[in-house]
Amino acid sequence: MNLQITDDGKGLKIVATPENLAGKVIPLPAGENLAYNPSDPTAFALQPDPTDPSGLTQDVVPPAGGAFKDGTGYTVTLTATDAGGDPPIIDTTPQFDIVLDDKLGGFTFQLTAL
Repeated sequence: MNLQITDDGKGLKIVATPENLAGKVIPLPAGENLAYNPSDPTAFALQPDPTDPSGLTQDVVPPAGGAFKDGTGYTVTLTATDAGGDPPIIDTTPQFDIVLDDKLGGFTFQLTAL
């Protein structure tokens, strides 16, 4: 099953972890330029997480001027390029779904005098 988030506006955090060709975690090499692209920009947007200056953490948020669009199989593609002319590294997240937030989570109350 895909990861599911609700369309309640809270979003999702994506953290990219650099690896070498053997799959070992490494620091992000200096000079890498990262570009994140949503699979459907009308469904969600991406913004850099302000707590991570490396650029490796992105927040999935509602698109500008709108709300999340419910759907399945969404992904984010990350393209890393460097100034040295090496071929770009392109990778894609696992799929995730945005689903209707229709589960009862509690109640709010308004009290008025009689």
